[in-house]
Parts: sequence; C-alpha cells; structure tokens
Amino acid sequence: MIVIIWRNLRGGDADAIVLRAPARITQEIIDAGTRLKVISGAGTGVDNIDVQYATEKGIPVLYAPSLNKVSTAEQTMALIMALAKSIIPFHARR
Repeated sequence: MIVIIWRNLRGGDADAIVLRAPARITQEIIDAGTRLKVISGAGTGVDNIDVQYATEKGIPVLYAPSLNKVSTAEQTMALIMALAKSIIPFHARR
C-alpha cells in the first residue's frame, strides 16, 4: 500500500509514503510504519522528513529536486501572457 500524506499520518501498514507539504515525517511516524520500505517527498527538498532516522532504520528517502522546473516555467509564461492580453480583468467582467 502507498500512502500519500497531505497533513497528518498516524502510521500504519504502509509500504511507502509519498509526502506532500506541509506534512512532516517524524521518528514516531517512521516507527509506526512497521512495513515501511521507502519515503518519497513530492517536491524539491526533504527538510520535513527525519532523513537521518529513516536512514538509520534502513529506509531510503527520495525526492525529485527538478520535478517542478518545467511546470513552474509554463505557469510563469501563462501568467505573463494573461497579463499582457488583459485576460484576467476581462474574465472578471463576465
């Protein structure tokens, strides 16, 4: 079973955890995951995961440091074009 965490986790029988901010993975959560094999942060950092403790327990911690680069650039360009063509104020008048 893979558990995707947004806010709170009480542990359990998950094989993997995919973490979304602002959740935190602490020693207690790692200990509660008796079947836990991997922890993955769906973002650019692992500052909200107790990496040292997970490593001591033999659980690898993964993350995707450049995962959001393309989508961030696309969103920026879309907003620039929307501002240049007054799409947002036009939409608000509807």
